[in-house]
Amino acid sequence: MNRPHRLAATLEDLLACLGDRRASISRELTKIFAETRRGSLAQLLAFYRENKPRGGEFVITVDGGASVQDEKMTEDDIIHKLKDLLNSGVSRKTAIQEISRKYRLPRNQIYEIALRVKPSD
Repeated sequence: MNRPHRLAATLEDLLACLGDRRASISRELTKIFAETRRGSLAQLLAFYRENKPRGGEFVITVDGGASVQDEKMTEDDIIHKLKDLLNSGVSRKTAIQEISRKYRLPRNQIYEIALRVKPSD
């Protein structure tokens, strides 16, 4: 981004879309006077609303946040997700694939559980 007056608006959009994640904003990375500011998106937004940034090119790096993989899925959670998908009309095969992909779990593990699940249980 090379328009400093758009920095606050960009931070507002990021905060609205991603939530208050850790981030860093770097200015003029390849120059002698490069600078980086770190904090949460809300902190950075507050700072740049009060302190208008100088010109130059900016790089905004935002933390990926908690990944879905970090959520520990119990067998009961998997059964609940399977039932929801099956009751919505999704095929068993598609339900297994979706859960496996979304939660990064082995497909055969989901398949074993799916064999015991009936859609309207």
